[in-house]
Amino acid sequence: MALDKSAPNSIFRIPEDLDDRYQLYQPLPEGHFAATDALDIMSSVADQIERVIGAREPYEINLLGLRGAVSSVARPVLTIGIPRSDRLERVLPSLDLPYVVHLSSHYPASFSNVADRHPHPEHNAGLQQVLPSVGSSCGLLADDRHSVTLGSYVRLSTAPKKIYILTAPLGIQLSELVSKGSVVTQPSVADRNHLYMSEDRYWQEVLKQDPGQAAAVTARRDELEKTFELARIAGSASGQSTSTKNSPTRGNIQIDTVWGGSQPKKRSTSQSLACASDGWAVLEVTRETAIAALSPPKRRWPFGASVNGGQSTVHPLIPGLMVSKRGRTSGHTIGTVNGARSLYRLPRDGAGVRRYDYPVVSYSWGGAFGFPGDAGAVVLAHRKDEVEDKKPKDPGKPCALIVASSTGGHVSFVQDMESVVAGVKRAGLGYMSFMEIPV
Repeated sequence: MALDKSAPNSIFRIPEDLDDRYQLYQPLPEGHFAATDALDIMSSVADQIERVIGAREPYEINLLGLRGAVSSVARPVLTIGIPRSDRLERVLPSLDLPYVVHLSSHYPASFSNVADRHPHPEHNAGLQQVLPSVGSSCGLLADDRHSVTLGSYVRLSTAPKKIYILTAPLGIQLSELVSKGSVVTQPSVADRNHLYMSEDRYWQEVLKQDPGQAAAVTARRDELEKTFELARIAGSASGQSTSTKNSPTRGNIQIDTVWGGSQPKKRSTSQSLACASDGWAVLEVTRETAIAALSPPKRRWPFGASVNGGQSTVHPLIPGLMVSKRGRTSGHTIGTVNGARSLYRLPRDGAGVRRYDYPVVSYSWGGAFGFPGDAGAVVLAHRKDEVEDKKPKDPGKPCALIVASSTGGHVSFVQDMESVVAGVKRAGLGYMSFMEIPV
C-alpha cells in the first residue's frame, strides 16, 4: 500500500485487510523530539475519542515511526484505532495534529478465544504428568470465553518449595477479579472447545469414509474433552499504578479493586490523567507429580529484585530495548520497545480509565510481536548482538509483562516487570525469582 509519507496533518484510513501492516512502522528511538509532547497530543485525541465512543469501548493511540526513514530522524506518525473508526473522520481534522495520522478499526485486547493461534502446545493427556511449557494457554475453569498466556514459572520467598506461575490478571473487568483459590486449567476451556470443534469436523469426514474408525474417533473425542487443573490463584491485582515515576498528574481516573489475597481492598481515586498498568496474577501450581520432579531439596533459588535493593533478577524496561516473548497466540517473537508511551483503553476498563504504557513494535524483518491472547507473556530483554538468525542466543532477563496487543498486531502494550515484582511483594507474597523449566 502506497502512503504519502511527506504530507503533514494528513489522515489516512488503513484498510482492515492490509497484509503488510507490520512493515509500515518502526519504533521511535529514545529521545526522539516527538516524544516530548506526545502525552499532550495523545490526550487531546483521547478527549475527542471519548466523546464519540461508548463507555465500554476500547481505543489505542500510538506515536510510532514510519518505517523506511533513518532511525535517528524517523518521521513520527500517530496511529489511532477504535472499533468503527469512521466515527473519528469528522472529528480529527479540527485538532490540527502536527503529524501524519493513520486511522484504523483495530483496538487493544488482552484475552482471546479466536481460532488463529500458535499451536504451542496442543492438548495432550500426557501433560498431566509434566508442567506445560512457557507460552502455552491457560484459563479459568468456569470461563469458556477467554485464554491467556502462561507467562513464567517463579518461586516466592514466602513458600520457596512451591512452584508458581506469573501471568496476566484473570478477570473480565477491573472490578471483577476472581478470588483467591479459583481453579486455573491447562489448556484453557476456550482453546479446548475450539480444538474439539475443529477436529470434530475432520473426524466426521473420516467416519463417512471408514465407519470402522469409530472406536478411535471416540477415544480421541474423549481425550479432547479433558481439561485438568494446573494451578489455583494465589494472588492478583488489576488497575493502574499511582507512581509519579510513570504517570502524569492531571485529570481524574478511578483505580479499581486490588486483590492481594482473599479479601479485596478498595483503592482511592488518583488525580491522574493516565497511569501505567499495574496488573498481575500469581498461580500456585497444584500438580504434585510435576512439582516433585522439579524440586530437588538441595537446590537454591535467588530472590530479590533491583527495586528492593537486593539481587537483581529483572531488567529495567527502557526505550530501544530488544525483547522477545513466547505467547499463546503468536508463539516466539522479537520486537523493540518504542521511544514513546501509548495511551489506550481495554474493552474491560470502562469510562475514566486511560492506560499509559510502552508499546513493543515488531522487529525490522516484520511480523507481529503479539496478538490478543498473548496477555500474560513475560517479555525478555536481550542485547542486539545476542540475536542471530532472528533468534536470541540466550534466555534473556525478564523486563515486562504483556498487558494487551492490538488486534492489528503492530504493537503490544507492556508494563515493566519491576512494578510487578514490587506489587507481588506488597501483596504479601514475598520476593519473586524466575525459574527455567526444562521442557
